[in-house]
Amino acid sequence: MTKPYIFQFPEIGTPETGFISVAENLKNIPFEIKRVFWTHSIPEKAKRGNHAHYRNQQILIALQGTVTIETLSATGEKNTFELTAPDQALYLPPNVWRSMHYSENALQLVLSSEPYSETDYLCDLSAFQEHWKQA
Repeated sequence: MTKPYIFQFPEIGTPETGFISVAENLKNIPFEIKRVFWTHSIPEKAKRGNHAHYRNQQILIALQGTVTIETLSATGEKNTFELTAPDQALYLPPNVWRSMHYSENALQLVLSSEPYSETDYLCDLSAFQEHWKQA
């Protein structure tokens, strides 16, 4: 079972001219991107996510500010990841519970392997844990 992990996008440029970072399907992104969305204007005390996906893989990128992601795997392993730079990314495989906290003015980009489907979401933590007991 694949675990969540942080990786770096290469930066092209210099401090004098600025930088670009590039995400490419099946090159530095381990899946074909089928959906892109971003979260913004999230109040600092708000907690988002609170779900897992059956099939969807995601890459999370903090384009601005800090995004802290708490994960829980099917085996019960808990991790906390902090994205603080736009060249960092977090890979989230399917069946990983996630909760996100945002700093003031944070802007998060999400690359997804699947189009939106309500049936792909596990939104109840108890149901997520029960699903994995039976698997």
